[in-house]
Amino acid sequence: MSKVIMTNKQLIERLKVLANKKTLYVNRYPYNLCYVRSDGRISADCVNLYKALFNGYDVYNTTVGYYQRDLSNTGDCTEAGLISQCTEISSDFNIKDNDFRLLYMRGHIGGYIGCVQRNGHEYNVIEATPAFGGGIVYSWMDSDGTRRPYKGGVKNGKWIQYGKPTKWVLYATEGSNSSDKPKVDYSTYPVLKKGSTGKYVKILQQLLLDKGYDPKGIDGIFGNGCLNAVKKFQKENTDINGKKLVVDGCVGQKTWGSLYK
Repeated sequence: MSKVIMTNKQLIERLKVLANKKTLYVNRYPYNLCYVRSDGRISADCVNLYKALFNGYDVYNTTVGYYQRDLSNTGDCTEAGLISQCTEISSDFNIKDNDFRLLYMRGHIGGYIGCVQRNGHEYNVIEATPAFGGGIVYSWMDSDGTRRPYKGGVKNGKWIQYGKPTKWVLYATEGSNSSDKPKVDYSTYPVLKKGSTGKYVKILQQLLLDKGYDPKGIDGIFGNGCLNAVKKFQKENTDINGKKLVVDGCVGQKTWGSLYK
């Protein structure tokens, strides 16, 4: 049975992590899913990139040989099979929000992520392709579905459909006060600081990343990257009562509460 495994924002952040790494486009090899090669590059083709993510691929796992073994969420389907499992399927590409959409053209699939700027160009798609330099790359989609390497670049095909992968991605509660939003009893969470390790550090790192503060990995180790992200978060946010957080790099109840707001 398919299950929701991430939020819309988490999916987009995981895609950005992969697109910012060294990657290689390899057509359906090996094991038809994302794979960490001996040279450290992550290889995938278009549909297998998204099948891996929708089945819980850990984008921070750099172990050589690592790949997503479980396909129970999506099945081992083609591009057409994956888009057919989406909801709100449409061909009106004049998208007004930044919600993720799975994009489809015959023999190819990609993902709309909302507009981002990199190296002086604008992009709104991440796809695994032999085009545009090859690998897992940023690209651009016009409001009529035209595909380009970046906004204003040369045309390179046209998307014909998109859909929301709501079987695996949660859209409804993000940025809202919906009663469906998961409630977490963080009062039982330990105080964390530099040098802490374990599952609660992983939870902290994921929360920071979801809030836009990059801890430089979801590895369960509270190192300098995590410390800097915590301090920046504390400096720019308040506790659940609206009071300024102490910027000390330690994660106690007030910082946990702020992260879960």
